[in-house]
Amino acid sequence: MSFDELLERATQGSGRFGHREHVHLTWLAVRRHGTLAAIEVVADGIRRTARYAGAPQKYHATMSRAWVELVGHHAEADAANGTAEDGTAEDSSETDPGGPADRDGDRGRDGDRGRNRDEGGGGDGGEDRNRDEGGGGDGGGDRGGGEADGDTFDAFAERHPALLDKRLLSRFYHSSTLALPRARTGWVTPDRAPFPWADRRPPAPR
Repeated sequence: MSFDELLERATQGSGRFGHREHVHLTWLAVRRHGTLAAIEVVADGIRRTARYAGAPQKYHATMSRAWVELVGHHAEADAANGTAEDGTAEDSSETDPGGPADRDGDRGRDGDRGRNRDEGGGGDGGEDRNRDEGGGGDGGGDRGGGEADGDTFDAFAERHPALLDKRLLSRFYHSSTLALPRARTGWVTPDRAPFPWADRRPPAPR
């Protein structure tokens, strides 16, 4: 399934591509391609969509990959624990946004929100392009391509509500780190706290 197809499915019925739709698209990509491959699928798609929309600066390489890793971690845990099938809630404390306070202060958190809006904003151009090219569906729920086993994104989001908080990355990154040009153009590892699964997953393609 291509990025454009994933984008169309994630935005059906919403009319926008905000943070929830970004997480939805990422979840679909992870379930369709696996976490490591989804990193490239999502990164290439968002970068291309932002460029098409005339706003290439909205693509943020570190944030794009970090969200795929976060979503992938929970999707893989669901599959391993059988929660995708039985609906049992899983403890999401490893990525709960109620972690250490942002030492950069409120200004840093506001900056994170702005950068997250930048990351999500690139999708608006892709959504318009899908409509221009005859994309879009009947506004119904997701069908196949990630939900064939009966699980839905709404159920996944209910199990892991922390993923819908755009400030979640501040548990792992200082806002000043995400503001660096090298973080926007390439991968920068977390500098506040490591991802809990960092030692259990092979390196992703850069």
